Amino acid sequence: MRFSCGFLLGFVAVAVFCAPVSAAPDRAEITYWESVRDSKTPAELEAYLKTYPDGAFAPLARIRLKALQGAEKKSDAATENSGSGNPDVDTENGRTKVTDGAENLTLTARLAKKEIDGVPRTMLGVNISDLTKYQTSCFRVPEATGVLVQNVVADSPASQAGIVSGDIIREFEGKPVKTARGLVELVSAQPAGVSTKVGVLRPRALKDGAKVLADRAATGDGDAMLCFAFVQMNGLGTQKSLAEANRWYRKAAEAGVTDAMYNLANHLENGTGIAKDIADANRWYRKAAEAGNANAMVGLAFNLQSGNGITKDAAEANRWYRKAAEAGNVTAMHNLATHLAIGVGGARDDAAATQWYRKAAELGKTESMIGLGWLSKDEAEAVRWYRRAADLGHGGAMNLLAGALQEGRGTAKDEAEALRWYRKAAGNGIGAAMSAISAGYDQGTMGLQKDPKLGAEWLFKGIEAGDEYAPVRLTQNPDLYSRQLRREFQRLLQEAGHYTGDVDGSIGQGTKSAVMALRDSGAKKRQAATQTAVTSSPSAPAAPLPDFGNVKDLDTLE
Repeated sequence: MRFSCGFLLGFVAVAVFCAPVSAAPDRAEITYWESVRDSKTPAELEAYLKTYPDGAFAPLARIRLKALQGAEKKSDAATENSGSGNPDVDTENGRTKVTDGAENLTLTARLAKKEIDGVPRTMLGVNISDLTKYQTSCFRVPEATGVLVQNVVADSPASQAGIVSGDIIREFEGKPVKTARGLVELVSAQPAGVSTKVGVLRPRALKDGAKVLADRAATGDGDAMLCFAFVQMNGLGTQKSLAEANRWYRKAAEAGVTDAMYNLANHLENGTGIAKDIADANRWYRKAAEAGNANAMVGLAFNLQSGNGITKDAAEANRWYRKAAEAGNVTAMHNLATHLAIGVGGARDDAAATQWYRKAAELGKTESMIGLGWLSKDEAEAVRWYRRAADLGHGGAMNLLAGALQEGRGTAKDEAEALRWYRKAAGNGIGAAMSAISAGYDQGTMGLQKDPKLGAEWLFKGIEAGDEYAPVRLTQNPDLYSRQLRREFQRLLQEAGHYTGDVDGSIGQGTKSAVMALRDSGAKKRQAATQTAVTSSPSAPAAPLPDFGNVKDLDTLE
């Protein structure tokens, strides 16, 4: 898709059918149905029906939902008639359903707002990771799905709701939670201050399981070593100790447990409770990758791609990304697609890139939805993908959608709707959206009244937030901005300590240097925020998409 005016850059498929007869299901619906068809939780089937009310599997979903609801009513009636004073009933937060390995809870959390790097965010207050098979084995809940709560922020909505470390979050507002990213997107889509229902599975093994795991680990049981390292890492049922966790990860790795190899490698790479050693990290990544661990394949590929502690080799990186992608790793699908789309490590292949982007997008990867839009030669299709990712909370997609709405590319021109999405993207920290709002105030477009002062404030925030193109426009083509805005911008640079020259609206060398200083200070702030943030789970990052920054008035991008 050609962009004459580009812009910088979370899974819900909405199907609408006019005919009473269900249409053939697309891959997204099939994937969704397969994830809930055997569910014993009515809310998961309700979520499917809400998304696909006329879907191909809707009749069967309604039959199963009715059966489950009937079973629940019988269970509730039996409990009420027993008069036993069952301690597993929480009258304030909902009924606890007891299983062999865990308790099912429905907790109520009132979401809060927190400013992160100057941007207000809706927060639940948990550090989370995707739930792995070995963790469900550790906690004796093999059928569980959801995300694991590693830590709960003190005095947060989560702590006030009663969520604790070791809980498995399975539902949020009636929607199934499959991945950590999915939960982040669900929370981000909610306004602060609302009360939300959080479905939690609380493993009984955490109450006294640490000692049992320690005894099993001491016998040389590799899986138990891995489990014990994990509970040590997160302080689940025992005193938290990163050093002890790494000692047991190494023992399990040496016993051939690939998940332990991967976790040890990640800790060695990042210096998590252990001396940083990139070479040793890559050695363990490779051992685990060769043994079939898809996460390790991605970790190794990413370091091969960047040359981090290893000879840079993009072609070999792609081979590992492909193996991991074929094993079902979504990050690998996305990274491989991006390399194919821009020709990293081999020839550019748009058809193959589209195929892998689509696979990842159907599994909920919002960055891949954006990639599909970028590759599409159909502007209307591109906008559909941007809207889908934007609806799921991806800030970059919000900005792309806003740009299309503002200019009427692939959709009807709607400046009011464009401004709404620009504001949402700005709220997600997207600098290019802030710069677009600045232009609206400077030029009096998108229904905004001309206000150079507000325009300058938004431009300042946009550059500080990382819009790479605003400094280029301002320093190389300053006439794109009114003199009044340029004066107000110089005043802001003075207040920030970046500029000592005259406030005259002229963009001379002093102002140019100050703009670059603002850009660099913003980058340092973002880097510091990233380094101090508690990571949810060790994983290699997704390869960045090509930068579709706000390139208005610059050269055309293919």
